[in-house]
Amino acid sequence: MEASVFDDIFFPHTADKYRAAPLAEQRERYLAHLKATGTRRSALRKCANDQLSLVRLLDLKDGDRVSRSWIEAAAALWAQPRGRRCDRAASSKTRDRFVSHGVRWLTFLGWLEDDGDCRHPHHGEVQAFARWSRQDRGLSDATVQSYCKAADHFFGQLAAKGVRLSAVGMADIDDAMAAEHERGAWGRRTRHDYAQRLRAFFLYAEMRGWCRAGLAAGIVAPRFMADEGVKGLRREDVVRRWRRLGATARSTSATGPS
Repeated sequence: MEASVFDDIFFPHTADKYRAAPLAEQRERYLAHLKATGTRRSALRKCANDQLSLVRLLDLKDGDRVSRSWIEAAAALWAQPRGRRCDRAASSKTRDRFVSHGVRWLTFLGWLEDDGDCRHPHHGEVQAFARWSRQDRGLSDATVQSYCKAADHFFGQLAAKGVRLSAVGMADIDDAMAAEHERGAWGRRTRHDYAQRLRAFFLYAEMRGWCRAGLAAGIVAPRFMADEGVKGLRREDVVRRWRRLGATARSTSATGPS
């Protein structure tokens, strides 16, 4: 088998890990481009590390459109203590390098979306949903980002049609889901996750009276096969759910049978 760029810049065991991680072909293609332009091995390693961190923080899938603001948000998480397997926070210079690597890589792939193109009339509603998800539901920053990313993507499509949130109907949501299917860039698992995240937003929107009632219940996530890369729960989500179950069990035990 022909040696990859990962084999050139990492020891074998580490190279195997990078090759097995998501979007390996897209990451390696850009690293090969850099290597061909004379980029040093140490710089290639840093870029490879930053690529993989960005993929995991934004849960990137093949063909995703990403704005610079999302990369900067991921960099802010990555720069925190222990955000990059380090007890200290990253310097501003190191964080800027992370953003630069992400921007250049996604530009190379044609996935970078201009922030101006990502603006839509419902930015305030999405930010309110983000605050509620963090403060009331206790979701992690990475999870909240993925939910907001889905909402922003949907509202970007909606803005092009001139439809406001208050006027959204099931046909608009179905059309958005169908458009992603026809585009062919997302697999069933990605479309499933997109539908689940949209449903979470519309549950909140209904609660606030921003849209018609019943939209969330009408969003049906596409089915996917068991071998299509089902992603496990995050450790913090497992712990949180376990604690809630324990609290419920203790409450039931204390009140006794009805």
